[in-house]
Amino acid sequence: MSNSKILKGTMLLSGATMISRILGFIYFFPFQLLVGKEGVALYSYAYSWYGILLSFSTAGVPIAVSKFVARYNALHDYNTSKKLYRSSLKLMLLLGFIGFAILYFGAPFVSKLIIRSTTPEPGFVENVTLTMRALSFALIIVPAMSVTRGYFQGFQHMKPSAVSQVIEQIARVLFILIGSYVVSKIWKGSIASSVSVATFGATVGAIASVAILLYYWRKYNGLKPKPGERKTRSSYVPLPNMYMELLRYAIPIVFVGIAIPLYTLIDQYTVADTLKSTGMPQEQANGVFAYVTNYAQKLIMIPASLATGFSLSVIPAITQSHTMGETEELKQQIAKIFQILLLFTIPAAVGLACISYDAFRIVYVNPQVALEGSPYLFSYAPSAVFSAIFTVAAAILQGIDYQRKTMMAFSIGILVKLLSNIPLLYLFGGHGAVIGTILGYAVSDVIMVYCIIKYTHFDYIKTRNVIIRILLYSLIMAAVVTIVRLLLTSFIPGQSYMKSLLIVIFCGGLGGILFLWLSLRDTVTSNILGAQLQRIPIFKRFVKKSQ
Repeated sequence: MSNSKILKGTMLLSGATMISRILGFIYFFPFQLLVGKEGVALYSYAYSWYGILLSFSTAGVPIAVSKFVARYNALHDYNTSKKLYRSSLKLMLLLGFIGFAILYFGAPFVSKLIIRSTTPEPGFVENVTLTMRALSFALIIVPAMSVTRGYFQGFQHMKPSAVSQVIEQIARVLFILIGSYVVSKIWKGSIASSVSVATFGATVGAIASVAILLYYWRKYNGLKPKPGERKTRSSYVPLPNMYMELLRYAIPIVFVGIAIPLYTLIDQYTVADTLKSTGMPQEQANGVFAYVTNYAQKLIMIPASLATGFSLSVIPAITQSHTMGETEELKQQIAKIFQILLLFTIPAAVGLACISYDAFRIVYVNPQVALEGSPYLFSYAPSAVFSAIFTVAAAILQGIDYQRKTMMAFSIGILVKLLSNIPLLYLFGGHGAVIGTILGYAVSDVIMVYCIIKYTHFDYIKTRNVIIRILLYSLIMAAVVTIVRLLLTSFIPGQSYMKSLLIVIFCGGLGGILFLWLSLRDTVTSNILGAQLQRIPIFKRFVKKSQ
């Protein structure tokens, strides 16, 4: 029952994350046409500082709240959970207002700091200030909203978070596109005013999300325990102790969250300079840096986003089993988590590598960009799997109260990246930075998975055998997709956008169907997702066969 709950929650949260990312891709292209490069620059300037202040305002607290609530709910101490939530809500509102005040009133100073020019273009500082102030209002709402999502997740209610996340993104995107269109095309307003309306979309999205959360709050009767789950024990935990416990949970989550920015930061200070020292022109070196840290990374994050849903749904479930001492259930949960994660991420990463050029082309349009950047997407593909394992293994260690092991593994991985990046760049060019990232994640993964096996004794042999079969079927799928792509390329002349779109749709669909068929025949998929697949008529006979 618990495994089914984890799977359902994972699918909801991962699906919501995936939809949000896709919407984030789609809206950018019409928005760019409406406001141009200058407008996109203004938009980026505002969001860079918004992201920093939002990170400080939340600092891993929402996920930490879900773990705290799950732990005390497992002890049937619902009063402590509620006390923590109410206090955290007030704290997040306070931090949100502080973040808002810093961004709103400090916008003129920050604008000058960003531009770093003694003689900026007339009006540019004022334009950046305006967009930052329009965005700042979202900081009042988002931190408190995030904590409420964490509270729902602590009760293992993932649907409110998933639905509110999607509605937030839909409302935000619609407001950005409609608002910027009305201001720029109908009212003939300036670029700065169009972008300011667009950045205010973050506040509109947050308000829509809060409305959804309030709906579910009433639906679940204020998350009050059911009659049979009334408090069986009472504990008095002072607020300072609560916050210390919350901080202990939050710090490792922050470490996991800053992993990608830190890996990118190392690349920022090594890639272009190292490649330039090998004789590569500055412009080309900068281009390689952009492909490695931006273009390819954004595409890789699509299959890796599944891990986000896992981490959010895994922590409360693992915490509950660990707190209640349900050892066997804990082992089964961990085995199932890794199997489900790799069942989706391995074939997705392999498939993306097979159609890397065409995926690049349909997203970034420019054929030259696709030609230069797609090789880095190909070499980057394994990182989708390793980064997903990193995120989920960290969540499992968080659930069983071994947060320090996460921090140790993270630090060693970063050190490996730092020490290996420059030598690898000399050996393999731009691909060396990609290999350095994969090595860093791989070392962290080995340490964390070893700790999980050591402290939980889950059946890793069975999981290893499942992974081998998933890898085998993914390679078969890759071979077929590669052959079909070559045939399509030879039959359809030219390098048109429509050709790449056709290849992505046809080869992607064929690869997915082939992998599913192979894994179902071997009962790999049906053993992992049996209860869920039985609900789909076409899969029933495969599930029955495996059972």
